[in-house]
Amino acid sequence: ADMENFYDNLIIINLYVSQTLGGDVLGGAAAWENVDSTDTVCPKCDHRRAYFMQIQTRSADEPMTTFYKCCSAICGNRWKEG
Repeated sequence: ADMENFYDNLIIINLYVSQTLGGDVLGGAAAWENVDSTDTVCPKCDHRRAYFMQIQTRSADEPMTTFYKCCSAICGNRWKEG
């Protein structure tokens, strides 16, 4: 029962991080000021560059989740992979 509660809480935390992508959980706008950028296509505007950060949102044996923010000042779309 304790492990079930642990995993339920982990899922809730993961959903919260996903739903607040780029918000206070990830440090707000300031969190994106000093991150690297990479060649990737924004799914919203097709811009070919995005800022990214990786965070462990699941158990340690799972891959990290990569969060992206479009480098286009007009778009600024945010999405995740993993």
